Amino acid sequence: MLSPHWRHLVVRPAIIAGSYDCFEKTGSMERFTGHLLALLRARCPVLWAFRATAHCGSGGIEKMTKAVTKSQVFLARLVVVLIVAFVVGGLIWYGFSAEVRGRLWQNLFERPGGPMVFRFFLQPAMAAIAAWRDGVNDARSGRTPFFAGALADPAQRTVRLNEALVATARIILLGLMMDGIYQAIEFKTFHPAEAVIIALALAFVPYLLLRGLIARAARRWVGNSSSGHRQ
Repeated sequence: MLSPHWRHLVVRPAIIAGSYDCFEKTGSMERFTGHLLALLRARCPVLWAFRATAHCGSGGIEKMTKAVTKSQVFLARLVVVLIVAFVVGGLIWYGFSAEVRGRLWQNLFERPGGPMVFRFFLQPAMAAIAAWRDGVNDARSGRTPFFAGALADPAQRTVRLNEALVATARIILLGLMMDGIYQAIEFKTFHPAEAVIIALALAFVPYLLLRGLIARAARRWVGNSSSGHRQ
């Protein structure tokens, strides 16, 4: 059984399944979307607030490294809603049979050899730039590295992951649009769940992996620079 801290981390499959059950029982799309958005609001509270704080491992209160604008919050909310809508829409439209899963993996592995291959370099590069900026800010402000903070302190987990979502929302949205264009060219149809997987793999995952590494490297550089100035 998951601890209460982990239950607030991300949008879990149980949330989608519960909303889908609501849709099947009532047949009302309005109730379905209302149920889903209410759960998202409860699970991702930082996306419905313009300020967020996290409890530091040292016992103090650590604020987010920079203010989040209304447009950034709106874009992050939009991305969350689109991701959930695409996944649920894909399940309703295509189901989740063995045939569908086989097609999904085949289509995913064929993408690097198809049109618009430049996005496999563009989107990770954009995510790396965002990770560089936030990692350097983490080092300068003395925050713990990204993964270390998220894993060591349960109170930071939701904040750190939602920071990552805010930082990569534009890149994820771009990825969804570009994969939609790719599917229109290559498949003459649209598989929404595939677009979600590709967008997250090319934007969100690289950011998660790189931000902590960059923060550690920048922390050493900042420390060496400070030692040099004192000498």
